[in-house]
Amino acid sequence: MKARIKNTAVKKLLAVGLTSENEEQIRTVCAELGAALIAASAEDMDKCPAELFGENAYADDPNGETAVPPETEMLMFAGFDRRQLDDALDRLKAAGVRIPLKAVYTPHNRLWKLSHLIGELRREHEYMTKGRQP
Repeated sequence: MKARIKNTAVKKLLAVGLTSENEEQIRTVCAELGAALIAASAEDMDKCPAELFGENAYADDPNGETAVPPETEMLMFAGFDRRQLDDALDRLKAAGVRIPLKAVYTPHNRLWKLSHLIGELRREHEYMTKGRQP
């Protein structure tokens, strides 16, 4: 018999630039999943996810990138295991939430400024969808 350790991490969802409609739907999904929603504002672009998730941390400045269009929407998931993440994504899709920039909180990206993270996600999304029609 294999021993399993139950994932006791608090589920958190960091959201940037949400429309009011998406925010309402995401709040509902977070309540269903028992996850905390942390809504970042334009003033938070120089902060890192770790700081916004309540850790004692300060943002690295990998490229000094700060220009993020105000209409940019992004989600970052923390404390979700693979099954919970799939469930969250399925629920968001069923609720009609379409936000292409998504990330999972990792040791690698935890100290990036939000502006840098969004820039990286945008470049990755453009690369992955290059040549595809919406």
